[in-house]
Amino acid sequence: MAKFFSKKLTYVLKTLLCSVCLIVSVLPGFDLLGNLLMQVFVTVVVSFIILLIFDLVLKTDPQIFSFSLACMTAFWVLYALIEQIQAHFQTPEEPFSWFQLFYYDRPALLFVVFFVCLLYFVIKLLIKKDDTDFVKNYKSFIKTTTCTFLVYYMIILIYSFLLVRKITFERPVVNLKPFEMMIFTFTRGYIDYELLFLFLGNIAIFIPLGIFFAALTKKKLILGLFPFLLSFSIEVSQFFLGNGHPDIDDLILNVVGFYLGVALKLFLDFLVRKSTKGKLDSFFIF
Repeated sequence: MAKFFSKKLTYVLKTLLCSVCLIVSVLPGFDLLGNLLMQVFVTVVVSFIILLIFDLVLKTDPQIFSFSLACMTAFWVLYALIEQIQAHFQTPEEPFSWFQLFYYDRPALLFVVFFVCLLYFVIKLLIKKDDTDFVKNYKSFIKTTTCTFLVYYMIILIYSFLLVRKITFERPVVNLKPFEMMIFTFTRGYIDYELLFLFLGNIAIFIPLGIFFAALTKKKLILGLFPFLLSFSIEVSQFFLGNGHPDIDDLILNVVGFYLGVALKLFLDFLVRKSTKGKLDSFFIF
């Protein structure tokens, strides 16, 4: 009995410690606002070092990492909500705005941590494909991580396309000239950080959707039409609600991001099949 409780206590302590480390892993990136590449690089390096320490030194199993990712996500969402509410009460005379909930690239850094952890354990799955215990733990990891990721992803989508935008019902100007905004972003003689972030953000925000949609369905018609219909619906809603600027470039970038996600998922699945000689079909083992 004492051995059982000791094992459980060790498990809980490792989860708490790993959670704290993952929470802290995004702080260096938070302090580098205005330098997106350095933010991503620093976050990748810090989260990878944390993975190595907990995996190789502390012998932490994948389940603990999945719970720690969930704790990290819950912490930053709650922190953002508290900051938002606090900002509102400090200036109650101003209309309530959700702009403070996530500031620019901060939500993206949590996605970076997710992808570093996912890629790390996919590679480890290829190496330890014949280890029954590890494969079992990996299945638990991918289930929990996928659920956490999708919840966080839905929060970001709702925030990005609804909460952060003020509905005016005014008809905005519509850009139907393909690549106009892209050309404007990269031919000004200098890089405007906000424009660059919007450009990359329109691609990046649909990459996870492509990965997980490709994991959930193999129907080519659905994979072919879904990103166009979803992005088109978003742009149309912006026109009628007056809460954005409909732009064909946004649709193009969203679709590109979706298919980059599909391609990434298919490539990783190919590596899994080749490495395991057909024993495993995908890194999504549900």
